[in-house]
Amino acid sequence: MNTLEQVRMYSIPISDSRVRELITWYLQALQRAVDVVWENIEWNYVFSKIEKKIE
Repeated sequence: MNTLEQVRMYSIPISDSRVRELITWYLQALQRAVDVVWENIEWNYVFSKIEKKIE
């Protein structure tokens, strides 16, 4: 099965304030997503008991 994918690109000057605002919003959204993942990780540590043999 073949699929057709199309990507469009538009040239926008980096100095455009809308681009800076979009990048800032995107970074904040990514940081919130990372924070949610980290806050929901349950850390369980299991240490195996090492016994020293005395002869």
